[in-house]
Amino acid sequence: MPIGFIATSFTFNAEFFEEECLTRFLCMETEKENDGAAFLVEREEKLAGLKCGIVLIDQQHCKGNRSLRWDLVSCRVPNGIQHAKITLLYWTNAIRIIIGSANL
Repeated sequence: MPIGFIATSFTFNAEFFEEECLTRFLCMETEKENDGAAFLVEREEKLAGLKCGIVLIDQQHCKGNRSLRWDLVSCRVPNGIQHAKITLLYWTNAIRIIIGSANL
């Protein structure tokens, strides 16, 4: 069962995040294209069960749809940009850390 997530990135596409990334993390059984309202209900129920959900994005790219169930937070790095691409996913019995940047 999903507990929470923290993700960072330089740029951000809210629609891609919600429809591709978040739905996989939540282990959803419905699909937006095929199930319509059932998809929205399932997503809302699963998001309501999360303890936390945070996406940290560079201040220049922190745009897009927002949700009351997860936070979109802009980051300001003095004399630089927030370029990290790290995600922490927390389920009941597992934690996964994904590092998606060759810069590390």
